[in-house]
Amino acid sequence: MRLVIILASFFIVLQAKDVHPPIGDFTPKCLAGNGSLYDPAKSSEVPWLTVDLDLPYEQRYANVVKPFADDMKKVIAIVKEMAQIFLGNNSISAIDALMQHAFDELFPPSYREEIRQS
Repeated sequence: MRLVIILASFFIVLQAKDVHPPIGDFTPKCLAGNGSLYDPAKSSEVPWLTVDLDLPYEQRYANVVKPFADDMKKVIAIVKEMAQIFLGNNSISAIDALMQHAFDELFPPSYREEIRQS
C-alpha cells in the first residue's frame, strides 16, 4: 500500500501543470492590510435555518437548499475545473460515476428521495 501511495505521489508530481487561478465570482482578492477582516457587529447576519423534521422527507430541506442552489452550482463548477486541472479530464467522469453509484446503491430509498427533492 505504501508503494502505491509513493508511486501515485510521484505520478502527480510528474503531471504538474501551470495552474491559473479561477476567474469570475471566485477570482482571488488580497484582503491583507485592509484592517480587521472580522467584524463582530456582523456576526448576527449569519442566517439561521430551520429543518422541520415533521415535514415529508421531500420537503424537509427545501428552505435550506433553494436559497443557496445557484451559489452551490458555481462552487461545484469551480471544484470540477480545479479537479480537471490537477487530476485530468477523466477524473470528473469517474468521480461522478462513483458518486452516482453510491447514491443509487448505498442510500436507502427514503434518503435518496430526500436528497433528490432538495
